[in-house]
Amino acid sequence: LKPPHVTNPITSSWKVIPCHPILPLAPMAYNEETKQVEKAMSAVGIIKVVVLLVSYIVVSSCLIRFNKFLMHKDRFPYALALSMYHMLVSSLMSWFFYLLSPSSFPGFTSTQGKRGFVLTRFAPMSLLFVFGLYTSNLAYLYSSV
Repeated sequence: LKPPHVTNPITSSWKVIPCHPILPLAPMAYNEETKQVEKAMSAVGIIKVVVLLVSYIVVSSCLIRFNKFLMHKDRFPYALALSMYHMLVSSLMSWFFYLLSPSSFPGFTSTQGKRGFVLTRFAPMSLLFVFGLYTSNLAYLYSSV
């Protein structure tokens, strides 16, 4: 005797849902974000990401070496001034690039009307970053890189 065919009510209603490429268990609707992800995952997009990552590492390494060169007792042993200059240049360049291409900063335009709230959330983190930058620049006086 063959048992009657019974379908499981849970698994019979399952559907194949496109998943997020980074979080494979997260279901994702096919929308504009999906198209951007597919475009970024193409060969050209992957090469572009690799070139940007390598460029970031090279520039970061050069900045570390330059800071180490500067932070010598005979050259410029002022870690706080160096940190302030670093933050000033970073801020000015960010504003310049925002004025040049606001569409490259979608997070900034999405905070309109909520900037006070964002400031209260990011100000403590920014102060901790400044402190970390200052102490890392100060450490160049005592360490070898």
